[in-house]
Amino acid sequence: TRDGLSSKAMGTPSIPRWLAGFVFNFFLRPGPESSKIQKQIESSAGIAIFVSSKDDMVHWVEAGRCYERFALRATSLGIRNAMLNQPVEVVTLRPGFATAMKLKDGSRPDLVVRFGKCDAMPRSLRRQVDSILQ
Repeated sequence: TRDGLSSKAMGTPSIPRWLAGFVFNFFLRPGPESSKIQKQIESSAGIAIFVSSKDDMVHWVEAGRCYERFALRATSLGIRNAMLNQPVEVVTLRPGFATAMKLKDGSRPDLVVRFGKCDAMPRSLRRQVDSILQ
């Protein structure tokens, strides 16, 4: 579809779309997924957590800008980075994650990123700009 990351970049096998739903529901359960994430973290050089001082759109955008600067600089140095979204995207996990990180009241973890050196992954296919602009 030329949208999104390749299966190799995600660390998953390439499978036909008709089979993907079954595989996703059967294999990506909390236990196996937690083990996979733990291995990814342990193989990383470090973890970066981008935090907003307030829970509002202005601060979310600023956290995203900070991440972009981080990602661009890391890439220029040959350092790869990948999102670890679960602790901040799953509403029930975010407060516990913030507490574990000892964030001050009102602060909100917005992005969790692992980084380090690794082999280059295939570039993601993208649609032509003209095909999405009206």
